[in-house]
Amino acid sequence: MRATTPVDAVKEDKPPLMIGSPAGPNLTVGIQVFLRGQGRFNQDLGNTPDNHLGEVLARARIQALGNWGPLTGFVQVQDRRIWGFEASTISNEGNTDLHQGYLDLHGERPSTLSGSVRAGRQEIIWGRSRMIGNLTWLPGARSFNAVRLRGSYKMLSLDVFGALTGRAQTFTYTDDSVAPPEPVTVRTPGAQLVGGQFGLDAHQALKLEVIGLYDRAKQHPNNVTLDRYIGDVGGRVWGEPVKGFTYDLEGHGQFGQNNGLRHRAWAGAGTLAYTHAVGDFKPGIRGGVALASGHACTGPSGCAPMQSGDFFNFYPTNHIHYGLVDLMNWSNMRDFELGATFAAKPGGLKISATYHYFQLHEAAGRWTNAGGAQVGAGFDPSNTMNELGHEIDFVLVTKPWKPLMVQPGYGVFIPTGAGVTLGGDTPQHFLYLWVVFTM
Repeated sequence: MRATTPVDAVKEDKPPLMIGSPAGPNLTVGIQVFLRGQGRFNQDLGNTPDNHLGEVLARARIQALGNWGPLTGFVQVQDRRIWGFEASTISNEGNTDLHQGYLDLHGERPSTLSGSVRAGRQEIIWGRSRMIGNLTWLPGARSFNAVRLRGSYKMLSLDVFGALTGRAQTFTYTDDSVAPPEPVTVRTPGAQLVGGQFGLDAHQALKLEVIGLYDRAKQHPNNVTLDRYIGDVGGRVWGEPVKGFTYDLEGHGQFGQNNGLRHRAWAGAGTLAYTHAVGDFKPGIRGGVALASGHACTGPSGCAPMQSGDFFNFYPTNHIHYGLVDLMNWSNMRDFELGATFAAKPGGLKISATYHYFQLHEAAGRWTNAGGAQVGAGFDPSNTMNELGHEIDFVLVTKPWKPLMVQPGYGVFIPTGAGVTLGGDTPQHFLYLWVVFTM
């Protein structure tokens, strides 16, 4: 297993310890312990005195993977909790569940064709996780109940999946919009997500992915007005044309319907980076930009746009892209980024320092955080300022022992312009120490 870090690649969990013979039945087992102490200061950007939060997050995983010929079975159980969550030291509010559990049927022909069919609860990571990711930064992380087909032929690849994200059910709620309020019984088909990704590994300097996603979600007991049909067509191209110089470009266009409104939205992101190895050390610099459409809000009591234009971010891992403080979502935003990195082989040391300049794309639109929740007042139909503020982040990653990762980090968001009027005038600080032991 491997933890996602802001200065590291995004990977799916792969347990390393094998018991048995590769030629016959074998069993792979693994464990992970995740601890992160963190503090967030001025959570509401200064609107309430002493609005601070300190907590310790924990996750423990145990997993087993069995192989026999073309069939693989994988089970991963995790317990996640916040220290002090239980009512007392002798109580145990349930936090243990199945994070992953699937069967995988796979086969290949040497150097030409390979493929697999996977069914069950599973993590899915596409590209840089801007649209589909495992969100392993959070103790609970993310997994899908899905069927997934993958295949590759030489430099071509195909990845297709279908997931059930909400079950069909019948429920009753009270309609308060009529007088007197009346009970309403609803039969909902639930929620589904389907996706397809075609890949071309043409050259070290040119790799390509073409992506299609479709999300359908109908009303459920926690949201009786939900009615969403959103399709996304996108692409990503990346590579290393010159040793040490890498680029990564991604763009998406969306269509469909969102709660009765015609949905049209777009987003794009790009990064350029250069690293230069000097013995055991590798310094580097990088720059990037991320943009996403939004819509203007109308009405004094709620955002009531004429058309749905907020980019729908699907199921991403946003934390690794838009700042440690997690005050930005890939929707109605502009993020201009500049950073420096330093890596050293001794101790597996990696250091990054990053500056972000954040704006609203549509000044009268919503400001949402990494989880999609409104920040502060969220929006102001009369706002004409795009600027939200500045963020500076520092992250250090070290591996003093191969199974152990230690990562301290600090980020500060400084509100300016609309960030002050919508959120508050006091900087928000985020400080953490993250330790992950994996075997």
